[in-house]
Amino acid sequence: LVAEIEKKITEAFEVFDRESNKTVDVREIGCIVRSLGCFPNEAEVQELLEKVNVRSVVFFFHLQ
Repeated sequence: LVAEIEKKITEAFEVFDRESNKTVDVREIGCIVRSLGCFPNEAEVQELLEKVNVRSVVFFFHLQ
């Protein structure tokens, strides 16, 4: 089950990974999460980004 979830997350992430380098514009995170069937508001997206230590000066998020 975990592997299936990870695969879905990776696939959603890859749609927004325009340079194929496992990074996306941090402003796309909300769209990625929503494409997985979750519907966070902007405050919840910001909370998610804070939990993964994305600072406002960082413009890209790296998939690990």
